[in-house]
Formats: sequence, C-alpha cells, structure tokens
Amino acid sequence: MRWKKLDKTIIKTIRKRVKNGEYKKDVAKELGVSCSVVRKYTKDIPTILRISEELEQKIRDKVKTGKNKKEVAKELGVGYNTVKKYTIDMNKVSRIPVELKQQIREEVKKGKLKKQVAKELNVSYSAVRRYTRDIKYDLSRKRSPEQIKEIRANVRKYNSKLETARKMRLPHHIVRYYTIDIKIKRGLPPEIKEKIRKGIENGKTKRQIAKELNICYNYFVDLTKDIKHIPKKADISHRAFLLLKDTVNRGYALPSSKYGLNEYQILKKKFPNICRVKMYGRVIFFLKDKSDFALRAFLEITDRKIISYQELQQLIDVFHGHMKKKDKKKYLGKTN
Repeated sequence: MRWKKLDKTIIKTIRKRVKNGEYKKDVAKELGVSCSVVRKYTKDIPTILRISEELEQKIRDKVKTGKNKKEVAKELGVGYNTVKKYTIDMNKVSRIPVELKQQIREEVKKGKLKKQVAKELNVSYSAVRRYTRDIKYDLSRKRSPEQIKEIRANVRKYNSKLETARKMRLPHHIVRYYTIDIKIKRGLPPEIKEKIRKGIENGKTKRQIAKELNICYNYFVDLTKDIKHIPKKADISHRAFLLLKDTVNRGYALPSSKYGLNEYQILKKKFPNICRVKMYGRVIFFLKDKSDFALRAFLEITDRKIISYQELQQLIDVFHGHMKKKDKKKYLGKTN
C-alpha cells in the first residue's frame, strides 16, 4: 500500500515548526501525521539545543556543590537525562566534608570499632570503611592489664573467642592476639551431658533442651551425637483411640474408615471388656456392660428381615444380652 503525498503547504508548516524548536512528536500529533513522516521531511534540519547557556551553568554549579542530580532536575524543572548530559565531564564530589573525614580516621586510630564510629558520627558503615582502608589496628599497642585479664577470663567462661569479642565490643583478631595460648575445647562438660540424658529420658527433645541451655541447635546436635534420642512410642494409635472413645461414650461403635479390625485387636489386649460381633454383613464393637444397647442398635441398623423367634434368640445369645417379649414383637418382621 502506497502512502499519499502530503501537500506542499503541510510540509512547509512541519519544517517551520521543527526549525523553531518544537518536538517532532508534538508536530505529528497536531497535524495528524505519523512521526516517521515528520522525520522524513526534516532530515536536513539540525537539532537545536533547548537549554540556554544560563540554565546549563546553573545545573553545573549546583552539581558542583554536591547536590544529587535528581534533586537538581526537580528544582530547575528539567529532565534527569538532560542534567546527566551536561554534567558527564564532572567527577563525583564527595558529600562528606574534610573535617569529618579526619575525625573518622582519628577515632579509628584510637582503636574503636568502625561500626561504633559510624553510629557515633551518624555516618554509614561503608563510608567509614572507604576512608579508613589504609589504617590497621595497632596490635603492638598495649592494653591495660585489667582489660587483658578480663578478655582471658571471658574466653574461659564462654568457651568461645568470637562470643567474648561480641560481648566486650572488641575486634575478633584482638581477642585472638591476647589468647593465643588458650585452646578452646570443643565439647560439653560431663555435668551438662548428664542433664541432657535425664531430659531425653523424661521425654524432652534436643531442640527443647538446647533452648533451655541457650546453645545453638545445630552446634548442640554435633556435640550430642553419642546421646541418642529414643522417642517414646504411644501405647495406642490414634485410630484405636477413636474406637475406644466411641465405645465409651455410646456403649458401642460401628466401624468406618477411621478404624477397623486391627484397632479392635490392639484394644482387646489392654481392655478385655470390648467385644466384637459380625452378623448379616455388619460389624459392631461394644462393651460387655452395654450389650443390650448394642443389640438394639444392631437390630435397627440391619437391613435383614427377622421372621422367627429362634433367629432373634440366636442374636441375643451372641450379644449375651436380654430382651422382653414385648420388645421381641417389635423387631419381628421389621426391616429398615
């Protein structure tokens, strides 16, 4: 499909507007022409700088003072890319004054931690590290004998050099420097091991004991590999417990997906009063004391028609129950 040629008058207006400094996109929208057509007829027209020399100088002056380029763009109402364009040749100016740099270096030379200096002077930790890379902690500088004694005592107390460094707020290598001769024994004392064994015998888990002793769980597991945790098995499974619950509450229980024959066999060993009857394709569990209730429930559930007294008496004998003549007449010839 060929595009129609534009009138000479429209082409002249496009070229005039672009020469005056208007954006090609705006010209295309107003005249109802595509941007590619505007570009086609304005190839020979050079782009004009849309920022005056005064505004350019203001941008450069404000960036020199140390302001962020995004802030400068907002203040002057100029795009961020234009600010970047006219300040490419300018190096980044450090926002921290010289006096503060010297103060940071002096504090670190005294022996303070870099994190501590950053908090005191309200400076980022990365800035403190940047301006103190060449400074090393002077290990030859002697500390007071009282402090050295405290370091050595804490290392023996906590059985860890890293933990003493954290609690005393000292660098780790300084603690190691004054405790080279002290060897840390990896392991737990026999008194604590006895406590762990007693706790495991009482049914506690290793995680619970680790919390009580304030020891990391993974470290605790490594140190107690020789102590095996033997979990106590429940005497009755959950499904057997449900069966027992139903039989105690109602006097009888009907099997379902929750429990069945296996659960009955488990309970029979510990509770000999529980009985099981299977007749007419139906199963029922019941207690010996509640045999009459179980018999009536079974007769209501069964779909089979009981015709004779003899058949009914057989059922009563199986359940080891009793039934009056009036009640027997109710269930004769009855079907659900």
